[in-house]
Amino acid sequence: MFRSQYDSDVTLYSPEGKLLQIEYSNSACIKGEVLICVKSVNHAVFSFVDKKREYKITPVDKIFFLSSNIIIGVSGIIGDSKIICELLKNELKEYEFINNTPMPVFSLARFVSKFFHTNTIYRGTRPFGISIMLAGYDITGLHLFRINQDNLSQSDSELVVTDSRQYKKNKKLFSEKIKLSSIHELIYHILIVFLKNETITSKTKPNICCVGKKLKATFFGYRIKKFFLNCFFNSMISV
Repeated sequence: MFRSQYDSDVTLYSPEGKLLQIEYSNSACIKGEVLICVKSVNHAVFSFVDKKREYKITPVDKIFFLSSNIIIGVSGIIGDSKIICELLKNELKEYEFINNTPMPVFSLARFVSKFFHTNTIYRGTRPFGISIMLAGYDITGLHLFRINQDNLSQSDSELVVTDSRQYKKNKKLFSEKIKLSSIHELIYHILIVFLKNETITSKTKPNICCVGKKLKATFFGYRIKKFFLNCFFNSMISV
């Protein structure tokens, strides 16, 4: 029997007990540029490097600011990510209008997870081809979630990447000390991960943004990124 007999609908199981459209969706999530998030107790930093190709990804296509204290990073199909982004922005506005208070980060993560799951249980729908990393700071502290078609997980790890193979490879580079790191130190750790995977050189310009305690969601400008890169490669040379 052929796989094509069992991948025409999201509710159709293969003889091996697999939902093939979910597998295809998860495959789409890990294609494209790797998105990395490094988290400490009070801050989270997102970063990705856009490699040279015909269609250049901009930070707006990869990282979205939902509010002044919530960031999402996406990996996968850009069109799907923009739909989800607009949905979440509307949900935040509606919650704040009704309750007169900002929406907790966990509630937002649970909402988008349920929305993802809806497209995997009804016929005639297509699973979203994206994976989301959601980071935000509220009255309970900093939270980091990873959301895809079949899972919602809150991460206490210091390093989260969109490709699980990269995650397993680089997690051992981080120690418990990073939980108390400053933003500058978190950016340094991200650059180390990129360097270990030969993703950056002295001429590349990784896109970096951050959010956390007493810090609104912010993209780092060109001069700041250039400063960090120069300091980073100078320190590598001195070592």
